[in-house]
Amino acid sequence: MRKRLVTLLVCSSVVACGGGDGGGGGPNPTPDVIAKTTTDDGDNQTGVVGSALALPFCVRVSNDGASQPDVMVTWSTATGSISPTSDPTSFDGSSCSTLTLPQAVGSYMAQASLSGATGSPVTFHATANAAAPTQLQEAFGDGTTGEVNSDIQIAARVTDAFGNGIAAIAVAYAVTSGNATVTPSSTGSVAGTGNAPVTVTLGSTAGAVTVTATSPGLTGSPRVFNLTAVVTPPPPSAITITLSNNSFTPSVDTVAVGGTVTWDWPTNLVGSHSVTTTGPTSFTSDIRGEIFGPTMYGPITFNTAGTYFYYCTHHGAPGSPPSGMSGRIVVK
Repeated sequence: MRKRLVTLLVCSSVVACGGGDGGGGGPNPTPDVIAKTTTDDGDNQTGVVGSALALPFCVRVSNDGASQPDVMVTWSTATGSISPTSDPTSFDGSSCSTLTLPQAVGSYMAQASLSGATGSPVTFHATANAAAPTQLQEAFGDGTTGEVNSDIQIAARVTDAFGNGIAAIAVAYAVTSGNATVTPSSTGSVAGTGNAPVTVTLGSTAGAVTVTATSPGLTGSPRVFNLTAVVTPPPPSAITITLSNNSFTPSVDTVAVGGTVTWDWPTNLVGSHSVTTTGPTSFTSDIRGEIFGPTMYGPITFNTAGTYFYYCTHHGAPGSPPSGMSGRIVVK
């Protein structure tokens, strides 16, 4: 009796038997899910500029709730650095990476990505605070020149090693040469900028003034501010503006309150010109139409301080300031 060879085909839920869908293929696989770990995910940490966060950021990769080991997760950040930049998941499906903060104060992000996974990318946030104060710098005011008996604003700046401003650090100021006073004599640096501003009131004597800012233990302390007190001659009580071909000379001039201005058309002037005011403050305009030289308009008296704009109706255009053939008178 001959034995017959029987072939046994065993079907499972993974391999489809027959051609139920005409292609012999099975259902689409369930995609992985990437999400922050339920505890100790490291999100929303605060750290010091230029340093690594105390805790890593962590995600978990799962499929139908089951942990997925040995799945490569990519880590990235637009600022600072993160390590590792790729990390395979462990037996519990977790992958972690540590962010080193940039050197500037601010808010930053990092991401964990897994191609094709639901929830990818996962975003983490961190805040970088300034480091310890180490520097005393000039914020503004050094080299300023001011009128005698006037006020000048100066400020030193307290920063960390990376230039970030530090708040609440005391800075003492003192006039070390020249005629001036400083108020207050000591002040604290303010949040954000790290500036410690004070007011220097120049004395009645013209000359050089030196102010020093001191904060013990900081590099750059004492910081020296070199100022100059000057006596500016008062503006003249009368000025003359010359009209040339399509221009006023000078186009900008200053006169004292109560002073006068005269416009002069010279003998060699070609073409017609006028003096017409424009802007929020004005004076009596030349209304005689086309005027050829030689002639004069004025003197016009200016009793109120301010800036007065004017132009030629033939060769300029109104505005504030006007354009083309135009000028400006400053009364002070």
